[in-house]
Amino acid sequence: MLNEETIAASFSNVKKDMSYHMQLIEELRKENIILRQKIESKKTESIDPEILRDMVKKIVGDKKESKSQSHEITIKIDKHSRKAIKDEMLLIVEKRQVTLSELKEMVVDINRYCSKATFYRYYDELRLDNLLEEDNESRQKFLKSKRKIEVSYL
Repeated sequence: MLNEETIAASFSNVKKDMSYHMQLIEELRKENIILRQKIESKKTESIDPEILRDMVKKIVGDKKESKSQSHEITIKIDKHSRKAIKDEMLLIVEKRQVTLSELKEMVVDINRYCSKATFYRYYDELRLDNLLEEDNESRQKFLKSKRKIEVSYL
């Protein structure tokens, strides 16, 4: 069996470990108290009213600038809406052979001139005005422009 010295040495080692761990726990408690105090002091810390006013002015000023920029963009889009987009659609078709889905991809997905619904509305308008038609001779239904190009001689 175990002799008494071995048992006493084991208990002594356990006692040392326990006191070491108790000391660590006490240090962690003290550190926790200090950190809580720091957090509380940060919560009650007040911000200088001048700095706060400057921050608010800056934020409000940035918003005003972005509103004026978005207003300018809206005006530009309004100027180039229906007629410009329809002209662009015709130009694309006149420059190269494209299918309806390719034209939609260029106008709606890539250039983001308008929404898909608006694109199809414009496409229908161009067809009804006899400015655009599908080429039924080919396997893929390419679009072709029927717009008459006006040439003026000086």
